[in-house]
Amino acid sequence: MIDIKYLAGFFDGEGCVTISHTRKTHFTVVVSVSNTHLPTLKAIQNVFGGNIYGTKASTRMKRDRYTLVWAGNKKAQALLSLLSPFCITKKEQIDFVLTVYLPTAGIGKRRTKMDSSIIANRLAMAQKLSTMKLVEYPINTIAN
Repeated sequence: MIDIKYLAGFFDGEGCVTISHTRKTHFTVVVSVSNTHLPTLKAIQNVFGGNIYGTKASTRMKRDRYTLVWAGNKKAQALLSLLSPFCITKKEQIDFVLTVYLPTAGIGKRRTKMDSSIIANRLAMAQKLSTMKLVEYPINTIAN
């Protein structure tokens, strides 16, 4: 049986959280996990929902790849709230989305026209989330 602790570990290794924007004024949180093992993603989907999309193998990618996606601020908030206590690698990103971005996103409100300062703020938050993923750990920091 797939539980939240399993998903948290799987998400830490194979997952991604982004603030996606289509058009200039539509922003949404997207949570996803990708893998080549479709049965694992289906088992996760059976417990936690989401939609699975496939990408065919190519010369660069030797096997078909599948992505389980939770798109939308409400779905993302529900899942990230469950994952947060158990994630390690992506904890900072999850907490940023839950405590900084989503409180300003107007979850459940109808879309209204956003002024340029709100758009700029959301773009800045999306960029900040992206930069959180760029952490590198030099080889010489490994202690035996």
